[in-house]
Formats: sequence, structure tokens, C-alpha cells
Amino acid sequence: MGFSGLEESLMTFNPYGLKIEINMSNGTKYIENILSYKPNLENLIACHNFYPHRYTGLSYNHFEKCSRQFKELGIRTAAFVSSNNSTFGPWPVNEGLCTLEMHRNLPIKVQAKHLLQQD
Repeated sequence: MGFSGLEESLMTFNPYGLKIEINMSNGTKYIENILSYKPNLENLIACHNFYPHRYTGLSYNHFEKCSRQFKELGIRTAAFVSSNNSTFGPWPVNEGLCTLEMHRNLPIKVQAKHLLQQD
């Protein structure tokens, strides 16, 4: 069960200064709903998902559209790069943990430079 937008906003006013990270890969008006409740923007950040299976990562166009939506609102953003090394976790992961499908087999340095060059 998810939150309504009000809960995310209220969480940003926590007494510990904890950052509340929300999903920015869905391409909906989710962030506008949260913003309608006037959150503490200093404690609101956003991150794309990671996609552990080949052909499930985001297309560059969708990534750019979602990222632009958050950046225009002044919200700090993040994405995942894949180390392309063996990864251990709660399930077998051997196809990387990238956000962008086009990054899946690229060296980590190339992935990071590409993400850093985005507006």
C-alpha cells in the first residue's frame, strides 16, 4: 500500500533531518501531488529505480522526461549505475543494476559520466 502524498510531505518535517527519497521513474504527476501538501523541500529527494534484468531498464527518452520533471521543480535527483561485477543480494543478480537499459553493458565510468552530463 502506498502513500497519498500527504504522508510523504509530513515525513519531510521529521526532527532528524532525514531525507525522504521518492521514486521518479513512474512518469506520473505523483510529485505534483506531494508538492500540493507543501513538504520541506530540503528533505525531499528523488531517485530512479534500478532494473536487474536485461531489457527492463528505462529508455533514455523516458529517463529524460522523468528527470526533467523533477529537476524543473528543484528536486535533487539520482539514478543507478551498474558495476558489471558479480552482485550478491536477496535474489540472483547477474545482469547489472542499472537505471538506463543503454548502460547495461557499459563500463561504470562511462555510465557515470553520461549521467553527470545530463541537464
